[in-house]
Order: sequence, then structure tokens, then C-alpha cells
Amino acid sequence: MVDIRQLIQALMASGDIPQGSRPYRTLQQIKRNTHFFHHYRSRMDRG
Repeated sequence: MVDIRQLIQALMASGDIPQGSRPYRTLQQIKRNTHFFHHYRSRMDRG
């Protein structure tokens, strides 16, 4: 299964989505939220 972070990076890097568009900004927000979630979860897993 493809990691969502890899998918988001591929979509943003491909240039298929114009940077000023709403989908691009939405993907940026998802990327930030996903990063925060993974960071928070890894801290919780440590104890």
C-alpha cells in the first residue's frame, strides 16, 4: 500500500496541480496534518 505522504509528494512534485490552486493548498494542509499525526503517534508509542 502506498504511504499517503509519498502519494502527496508525488502529486505535488509532478506539477499536475497548479501551486495556487485550492487542491494544491488542500494537499499541503493534508501533508502538514499527516506529518503532525505521525510525529504525535511516534511520541505516544515511545511511552
